[in-house]
Amino acid sequence: MQKMSKLFLATSMALVLAACGDTQTDGEDLTTGNEQTEESTSDEMTSTDSVETDEEVSEDDMAAASEEELDNTEVVSDHENYEELPAQDYFNPADFTSHLLTDNPGTRVFIFEDGSEQAYKTVFVKRANRLKVIDLIHDELLMNEIIN
Repeated sequence: MQKMSKLFLATSMALVLAACGDTQTDGEDLTTGNEQTEESTSDEMTSTDSVETDEEVSEDDMAAASEEELDNTEVVSDHENYEELPAQDYFNPADFTSHLLTDNPGTRVFIFEDGSEQAYKTVFVKRANRLKVIDLIHDELLMNEIIN
């Protein structure tokens, strides 16, 4: 019995020492994966991308673009490279003059003009694959859905 408890004690000590054996703290980053994820998320929040919940629509989403913003945009005539545009049934993008307002890793924003009047705005949230379609004439959200 005494031999068995010595063996148990030796095994327990070996396990404890093995678990504590690799603890270098010489300036090493000891954050866990979750803490690193939280840091990354907070860094993303400070970027120029808006941070929003899946269904939230911000005032910026609903706002028309300023003349200055439109002057600094790219006019797009071929919509084939933008898969989200045919995914909506509210208007035909080819019937409007379209301006690519923003295209960054987080979002892609288009303004569609009918003559000189801004008619529609699309906001594609890339990470969530969410498309928002806004009727700027009637100040109305037409679509806010995840698309495939």
